Amino acid sequence: MLTGSAFLNGLSFVILLLRLIDEPTVVPASELYFATPFYWLVALLAAPLITMRMFAQEKFSGTFETLMTAPVTDTSVVIGKFVAAWLFFMLIWVPVPVYMYALAKVSGMPELFKLPSAVGMFVGTGLLGAAFVSIGCWASALTRSQILAAVIALAGNMTLFLASFIGGKFMVSSKLATQIVDYINIVSLLQDYAKGIVDTRLIVYCSTLTTLFLTLTVVVVGSRKWK
Repeated sequence: MLTGSAFLNGLSFVILLLRLIDEPTVVPASELYFATPFYWLVALLAAPLITMRMFAQEKFSGTFETLMTAPVTDTSVVIGKFVAAWLFFMLIWVPVPVYMYALAKVSGMPELFKLPSAVGMFVGTGLLGAAFVSIGCWASALTRSQILAAVIALAGNMTLFLASFIGGKFMVSSKLATQIVDYINIVSLLQDYAKGIVDTRLIVYCSTLTTLFLTLTVVVVGSRKWK
């Protein structure tokens, strides 16, 4: 996971460097990187692959009941696994600001690295990652199959991603509908973060999704008591 993600992140910056040879720009590297397909490829795939073993493997191996009979609450187990998975997800992105700085130095264009933009993109990715990881937790709690858990989580992530383009496909006439479309447009919101602009809409949206799916995960994990 880390190797593949590091390779794709590094490859994207190599491509950006080659592009800058012929097309100089003053746009920060964070915006340029966000526009590459590698960013979304890693973001969409990483969380399902990280979380697919979380509960599914426990159920498959028969250690789930042992885990859940430990002197901890269901909520504590879910939160603990979520935090561990989210930290691992964020570890993938740690080298990216370093790549941005190196790109600015190698290209001789210091304007490519702007600290507010790099920090903004990292924070935005963290918020999005929390939502993606929470979906993965819920998916893993639903099944004993790791593959099925990954597929469900990926489907959920793709739904959030594709929902960002709903405004361009349908004419939104009412003000409320327009606001809703703007709130679920994670692509547009993350573009602002990549520019160093902190938009509270992404915070509210991702926090709501994270809380919702972690709550659903606790419910699914606790459902064993109803049987």
